[in-house]
Order: sequence, then structure tokens, then C-alpha cells
Amino acid sequence: MKKGVFILNRLQNKRGAIGADLYRTDSTERIPIPLSALSPLRMVKQEALEDMLQNKNRKFLNLTAVRDQYRITIINGRLYYKNFPLTTREDGRFKFIQDQSGDMFGVETVDDPDGIKHSSLLGSSWPISAGTIVATNGIVQVLSGSSGHFQPSVSHLAYTENYLRQNDVLVVQFLPFWTTENKSRRVKRDVPSYMKKYMS
Repeated sequence: MKKGVFILNRLQNKRGAIGADLYRTDSTERIPIPLSALSPLRMVKQEALEDMLQNKNRKFLNLTAVRDQYRITIINGRLYYKNFPLTTREDGRFKFIQDQSGDMFGVETVDDPDGIKHSSLLGSSWPISAGTIVATNGIVQVLSGSSGHFQPSVSHLAYTENYLRQNDVLVVQFLPFWTTENKSRRVKRDVPSYMKKYMS
């Protein structure tokens, strides 16, 4: 697999149910873009403040110390999670992040919807992509950019889509939510300072 290159789909704009711009990939035309053109995702400031308060009230679940237990691997073109082909239990409740090395981590939030957040999986580096996955027997039915914490752009989610496709994982539907218009709302600090301030 060529590292550092992803393919961006031509997208047809549609309106999402939650009020954000919703896109679906309808075209087969693809444009190669280097990974170096992407900046790591930044957390939205308001979400970071909420994490800080919830952590102090013992509501925020920090999984960074045991993040490897939540690793998603690819075996023979299927996503594996905790030694089994990934089958999610409820649409939109399996959250994932992907770091800049391509490693993916995820957690099912149906059992603890208030405590488990995308930032619960944040490790030693900012993610390059984040969102939710709906999967059946390791095949991705829906790859979504639904993350209020990181609000990944279409390009960031497209990197994950192509990473999966290059590893022979079928992605049936691709649903980004966020445009690049919200960049000014993101936290402009590095991971160690974020973790020290909000997750200690």
C-alpha cells in the first residue's frame, strides 16, 4: 500500500438530518492527494471544556492508558475488533479514531453513551480522522464523519475511506458531516498540553 496518499471522491452535496452538511459519494472519479496536505484534527474548544468538567465529575471515561485494547485491525479485507470481525450493535454508536500512522481504534458507546467520547481514545498524537462506523462481519456498511469533538473534514474522512479500500476493506457508504468552515473553533494546542490540562 502506498502510504501518504489518499483518494478524494467527487461529492454530491445533500442536507443532513442534524443540520450539518451531509455528503454521499456518488461518483467514481477520484483525485490523489498526499497525506502531507492534511493537518491533524483539532478538538473543538467547547468540547474540550466539557471533557474537563465531566472528568472532574467522574463522568468522562479516559481510555488512553488501555487504548491498545480498542485497536481495530485488518485481516483478509475485514475489520477485526477484540479478535472478532467487527459487527456493530447499534447504528452510529461505534466511535473510531485513526492516528497519523494509520492505526485505528474504536469503542462501542451503546453501553455508556455519556462517558465514552472520541476524546476518550485520544492517545499520544492527534488523530488524522475520527467518526463512527457501522459494520457487519468486518465489512463497513457506513463510514461517517460524525464527531462533534473533532469535526473531521471531508478530506480527513476520505483518507480513512481510502486507507480501508487499499487494505481491501469494503466501504459501502461514505457520510462526511463537517466542512472546513469550523477551523477557527478548534483548539490550537498540542496533545501533551491538552492531556495535562483536561485529562489529568
